[in-house]
Amino acid sequence: MANSDAGTSSGNAGGGKYQVFLNFCGQDTRDGFTSFLYQDLRKNGIHAFMDDEELRVGEEIGGELLQAIDDSQIYIPIFSENYASSKWCLRELIRMVDNISKSKEKQIRPIFFYVEPNHLETESYRKAIGDHKEEHEKKQQEKLPHERESWEGESWEEALEGCWNQGLGAAKSQAEFVDKIVEEVLQELKIKYKSVTKDLVGLDHRVAKVLELLDQVRLLGIYGMGGIGKTTLARSVYNELHSRFGKCCAFLADIRETSKKEDFVSLQKKLLTEIGSSSAAESINDVDDGRKKIGEILGGKKVLVVLDDEIDSDRALQIPTYEMKEMESCHAIELFKRHAFHGGSPIEDFDNLSVDIVNTTGGLPLALEVIDDSKVWDSLKMAIKLKSLALVKCHGITRTPDLSKCLALERLTFDDCRSLKEIDNSITMLTCLLDLNITHCGLVDLCLMILEAKEA
Repeated sequence: MANSDAGTSSGNAGGGKYQVFLNFCGQDTRDGFTSFLYQDLRKNGIHAFMDDEELRVGEEIGGELLQAIDDSQIYIPIFSENYASSKWCLRELIRMVDNISKSKEKQIRPIFFYVEPNHLETESYRKAIGDHKEEHEKKQQEKLPHERESWEGESWEEALEGCWNQGLGAAKSQAEFVDKIVEEVLQELKIKYKSVTKDLVGLDHRVAKVLELLDQVRLLGIYGMGGIGKTTLARSVYNELHSRFGKCCAFLADIRETSKKEDFVSLQKKLLTEIGSSSAAESINDVDDGRKKIGEILGGKKVLVVLDDEIDSDRALQIPTYEMKEMESCHAIELFKRHAFHGGSPIEDFDNLSVDIVNTTGGLPLALEVIDDSKVWDSLKMAIKLKSLALVKCHGITRTPDLSKCLALERLTFDDCRSLKEIDNSITMLTCLLDLNITHCGLVDLCLMILEAKEA
């Protein structure tokens, strides 16, 4: 039976499709193992579907159940003693196997609950299917010839045989088994995975160095100038390591503001929520209470925690650190060209321009920090065929540059240019412009000014 939070789908909490569909025999595991598994999946942010008995009406699988199966990415059939006695279980299994044959993105992860994989072909399962066949034949005899239906049992047996060698490994106890299943699902769905930009250049050796240091210490600080890519490095290291820690890992992003407000209780709650202890997080009353609960839950466990944007310099001096330095010139130029020329190699005329811009930004990988050097802007005016220009976090720019010679521009970005106050009229000449990004700029009426410039 599947549960969907008081009649609504718990899997829909994320506003989309289910990630996991639980297929099981209610009389064997509903109030025990399956319920524990379902709750643990939910606590870890996994949108799982566990159907209610009320949904099972009549002989055919209803539309809501079929939709839940079709929407799910991972199927977990729980094979137990009486599983094959349920035609609902078998029919759901057929649907899952059929979906897997049509999509490489869907997977099945069977669980053998107090039965061995070869149990699926032993007498108890064969007897259950034999009973279904006998019942089917009796019903067909009562129907007119043109109303009779074919026997579906052969498909059931094929589906069961296909699951023999795909089961999730066993554990010493049900609690350990649930933990193991959740960890494997988390890893498969990459729920703990942190997104990083696709245009990573020169980062591999930095990640390797940090991993090497973490083999020697338990606490490590990463420091460097703003915009150097510390968060990207931290995310990449986290992605390399999180699978070793299962549920016990957390990436607490952008904690600077929270630290300033001394709102440490919210950080404690976020930590416990990320490791799947949301109920404990909700019950934290103050900092001391939070420390106690964190100690009780994480004590004796291997834990991976990343604090992004930490600013406590006094504490940083007490721990081993890794300094993230500027990118090497060759890597910085490669990164700039990927963005400015969409991954292609620019014509020779742009080589000097690329070098000038990279030298001006000081090898910062995240953005062009301050570009108000006349030499660079003069070079930019010659970029007749430049199609994309991204000025991100250019806090020194107060006026948009003269782009009258960049008539081929298709994409122009002024993101987080907080000092921007004036719009150069040359922007109205960019007839090829398809995408203009002006988010997080200090000028609230920037859009209005651009429109007024075009109308002038």
